[in-house]
This record gives sequence, structure tokens and C-alpha cells, in this order.
Amino acid sequence: MPLAKKVALNTIIQLVGRVITVFAALIIVIYLTRYLGVEGYGFYTTIIAYLGVFTVVADFGFYLIVAREIAKDPRRQTEIFNNTLTIRVVTAILLLVIANLVVFLMPYPEIVKKGILIFSLGIWAILLNQMVIVLFQIHLSTAKIALADVLGKVLILILTIMAIKHNLNLLVIMWISSAGYILTLLIGLAYAFRYVKIRLRFDFSFWKKIFLEAWPIGVVLALLSFYFRINTVFLSFIPLNHVLLSGLGGLSNAEATGLYGPAYRVLDTLIIFPAIFMGLVMPIFSRHVVINREKAKIIFKKSLDCWNRHGLYNAQSCAADYFGHWWS
Repeated sequence: MPLAKKVALNTIIQLVGRVITVFAALIIVIYLTRYLGVEGYGFYTTIIAYLGVFTVVADFGFYLIVAREIAKDPRRQTEIFNNTLTIRVVTAILLLVIANLVVFLMPYPEIVKKGILIFSLGIWAILLNQMVIVLFQIHLSTAKIALADVLGKVLILILTIMAIKHNLNLLVIMWISSAGYILTLLIGLAYAFRYVKIRLRFDFSFWKKIFLEAWPIGVVLALLSFYFRINTVFLSFIPLNHVLLSGLGGLSNAEATGLYGPAYRVLDTLIIFPAIFMGLVMPIFSRHVVINREKAKIIFKKSLDCWNRHGLYNAQSCAADYFGHWWS
């Protein structure tokens, strides 16, 4: 199959999978907002937003670096992937430990602090799964990503509905969310063994190189994440009696966060779409930066033109029309 068609097909597969998971996520939002109420959903949103701030620091853009490096030198795939995965394992654990220590300094109720501890397992799985996804994007085999993502989200949906029917509390729901993301990671790892022999690897000279190259990306991603998430975290603890906004009078922090949370969750779910396409473009662009810079410039320009003209709704036409002549 021509490369342009493979990119288009893989983009479509990921989009279909994402549509299913978005639909499932929206149903979960509907169920949880009705079941937990304004205050309870505010606690739920606080847990996710708080951990999200720490997540981006642990992420640090390593997945972009590993995609670029493997695309430039596929022979070093196992070395690059295992070292970067080990970095992710270590940094994720460190940052989540810090997050769970810092939360005891925050004026949150006990159920939120316990929920953050429980959902840290799910966040850890998400961070590791981001690295696994890179392998499938490089090899243009994203059906496996989509399958793992769908199965994990469907598990969360089914178990959430069961928890609601049995009148279980927020902490059980956070256990369910963690279980769904862990399932997604396990499925991804099972498929990833087809491409690399996954092992923890501690090549500290390589780690230093990766950190030096990743920090500019990491800083930008951190700033974007703080811009997008920090408002929810602030809303969860600042004294609202000093906030001069109509409609906040008489609301607790949990209630204010609960009212803000559903829109935040919908937006958080939808903004992933452009990243799906660019995740497929990145390895190909990186390869041509090494072997043919002029072609790399053309691919970069065509990628921007593609999304400006077609956007989300016609990814296959985008790949075929703009990249077909350059990616073969």
C-alpha cells in the first residue's frame, strides 16, 4: 500500500476509535454529573485537573523525541525506546509521589486526597501508554492503539454504570477509571512486544542527551498545560467570597468546580484529534529531515495546508491530496 494511503488509513482508524471513546466519555460525563451532583462532580474534576498539572511535567515531551530519534535511525529502535520508557517510568513515579505529598498541604476534603492517590495509578498507566503509542505510530499500525483505547474506555463506562446502580462512592469510580487505563496499557504492551523486546534500560549518557533535547518541548508543553488546567485547580481552592464574578456567590469550591467541570471534560476529550494526525506525520517528517531537507520542508508546509483546508473531517482526502507525491 502506498505510504500516503497508509497514513490516511491509520488516521481514519484512529479517528474512528477516538469517536467511539469520545462518545463513551460523554456518556460517562452524563452519568456522573447526574449521580454525583454538583459537589461530587466538582471533587471528581478536581482530582483529574490536579493530577493533570503534574502529568505534563512527567510527560516532558519525551514521546516526541523518541518518535523523531527512531524515525532517524530505525536500527536503534530497541535502545531508544527502552531507555525513554525507563525515563518515563522513573519520572512518572517521582512526580506522582510528589503530587500525593503536596496534596496534603491543599485544603481539600479527605475524599479528594484519597481519590488523587487512587487515580495516580491510572495517570501512571496513561503516561506509560503514551510511549507505547509512539511505536504504533512509527510503524503505521494504529488499529492496535484504537482497539486498546476503545476497550479501556468501554470497560470504564460499563463499570461506572454498574457502580452507579449499586450506589457506590466516588473512590470506587476512581478505581474504575484507573482500571480502564491500566487495561489500555496492558493491551498496548502486549502488541508492542511484536516490535521491540521491552526491558528497563539505564543508559545515563543517553538519558542526558534526551533531557537536553527534550527540555524546550517540555517547557512549552508545561506552559500549555498550566494555561489549560490551572484554572480548574485554582477554582477548587481559592476563596470564592473574594472573587467578583456573578453567579459564584454562595457556591462552595466543589460546587463551582462541579459546574465548570463538564465543559472542561468535553473540551479535554476533543482536543486530541489534531494530535492523532500529527503523531503520524512526525516520524515521516523526522526521517526526511535527515535524508532530504527540501522534502521535509514540503511535508511540513503540506501538513499545515492540510489542516487549514480539511481539518478533522476529511483526513483521508488530506493525506492523499497533499502528501501522496512526497511520502512515497
